[in-house]
Amino acid sequence: MLKQKLALALVLVMMVVYVAPAFAVIPHDALNEIRIGGKWSTDLITHSVIDLVYVSEGSVTTYTYRGDNEELAINKFTVKPQSPTSASQKITPFVFELTNQYRPETDIAVTAAGPDNTVHTYTYGKYKDNAMLAIISGLPDCLGNPPVHHDSNSDSWTSKYSPEEMTKEPVTSFAVTTFALNSPTYTITSDSGTMETKTMDVKPIIKEERTFVPVRYLAYALGATESGISWDGSTQTVTLEFENATEILQLGSQTMLVNNEPVEMDVAPFAENGRTFLPARWIAEPLGAQVEWDAEKQETIIKISVNEQGQ
Repeated sequence: MLKQKLALALVLVMMVVYVAPAFAVIPHDALNEIRIGGKWSTDLITHSVIDLVYVSEGSVTTYTYRGDNEELAINKFTVKPQSPTSASQKITPFVFELTNQYRPETDIAVTAAGPDNTVHTYTYGKYKDNAMLAIISGLPDCLGNPPVHHDSNSDSWTSKYSPEEMTKEPVTSFAVTTFALNSPTYTITSDSGTMETKTMDVKPIIKEERTFVPVRYLAYALGATESGISWDGSTQTVTLEFENATEILQLGSQTMLVNNEPVEMDVAPFAENGRTFLPARWIAEPLGAQVEWDAEKQETIIKISVNEQGQ
């Protein structure tokens, strides 16, 4: 009888060891400070609310809180239309996959969608902000693919949200601006956390395998003001003045000046329909922004630090 009990105990221990990697282990007292204490975030835990109310219409909004002062960043994503339940069933295994990747330095917790159709995610530890940015920026991929299976190949779409990729640069903001091909709108998140959708008079286009965005709207998204954008018709040059950098581009030239230092690009700005178009990646990255291209959704995603935007 004793042997049977020991055998049963051994089986139970093996079961616990097997499933443990799928669940985040965040200190209960730290998590209760948010769940019970009425705070949205603390210095220990970053918290994001994923709003799935309009996911059936192809729209998801995230409200991400960081630090004891509950700094808020709001992002809106265009995703594949589906039910809130289906979306929640995709988000949960995606977060579990990230949990396995970010441990042991960082833990992640997630709740299933409740009656209000929101999913809550919490990150804790050394790379908590990097892990949260991976969750937020990975939502379009997550909701556009089948649910993640933990026995899938390591080279799946989740690999670009791994710690190796997401910890290359420190996270200073969760603001994400998206320019979509064939869409005349884009969103800007201010440092106060408010989100505004703006309309352009032209759409982004692809030329020579690069995404080009109308100069004025790209500059706005990167933090330039109206007075910081100028055009010199005699030299065919565009000058963009940001808080910490000045960029000068000339139509047809692959040489850009960043603070008077030449930078060689593999594409050049051009004019079309009376508007100047610039390569999004070359303009954004010198300012500290991260640029990604989502081929399936035909979107350029610009992750911009609010502090670097100077807004």
